[in-house]
Amino acid sequence: MPASASPDLLADAFFGIIAVVNVAMFGYVAFRALRIRNALLVPLYRNQSLWMGAVALYWVIVYIPLVTNPLQANASVSYFLFIWLLAGNVFFLAFYDTQVRVARDSDPLERDILGWRYLRFALLAMVAVGALWAIVAIVPAVSATGLPPIGQLILFTAGISPIYIPLSVVSATAILIGSRRSGNPVTKRQLRWAGITTAVFFLLIIVVIILVSLWGGTVPLATTPGLIIAEVVILVLAFSMYKISKSLVLTSKFERLGLEQQFEN
Repeated sequence: MPASASPDLLADAFFGIIAVVNVAMFGYVAFRALRIRNALLVPLYRNQSLWMGAVALYWVIVYIPLVTNPLQANASVSYFLFIWLLAGNVFFLAFYDTQVRVARDSDPLERDILGWRYLRFALLAMVAVGALWAIVAIVPAVSATGLPPIGQLILFTAGISPIYIPLSVVSATAILIGSRRSGNPVTKRQLRWAGITTAVFFLLIIVVIILVSLWGGTVPLATTPGLIIAEVVILVLAFSMYKISKSLVLTSKFERLGLEQQFEN
């Protein structure tokens, strides 16, 4: 019996370590982004930093219940995570929107990207309709499975993937197009990492869908290698957001340098 329990214990320990690292990284990115916001002068850049901090904080709040007590079924934790995941769609859309607007602003020709001026409203409508559908149909179905919070979280994420997938694919495409058009090398690098962040999030959704299709929520998901793979993908997501925050530091320095030059002239 001890020999058969050992792999599960090791998997749980590895899951816990990666989860703690992810919480620390997202927490640092949230703190850094919100702190940099105070140093930025242009409202668009301030909004960009604000929503990046909100997305990082979103991941921290998702992780805290899972890190502290990931395997015990708790209905209140599950419902909180459901609502918070749906709220996350608003954070993601706002983050993507500011990235695309920064890309258009840094384009010397100020070209629209994929008709974003109108497309973002269509994405917002999709998020609103999807949230209503999730509350009415998906939440009761997932809650009835009796899985622990982390299992319900995975099933729920797969269930609302029709919202996540188009949102992330369209946004990643727009951001990466904008990074190619940008005339500012600092903004170009920042947008490239923002596009990578969005693409990695899409990869995470695909991993979750594969997990559900393979196991269907019938095994302890916290002890499966697939969940550890998902954790590693989230770690890459945290690192890419950290790289965006570093670019925001350079943006704030260039803003201050430009302001000083204006005063000197």
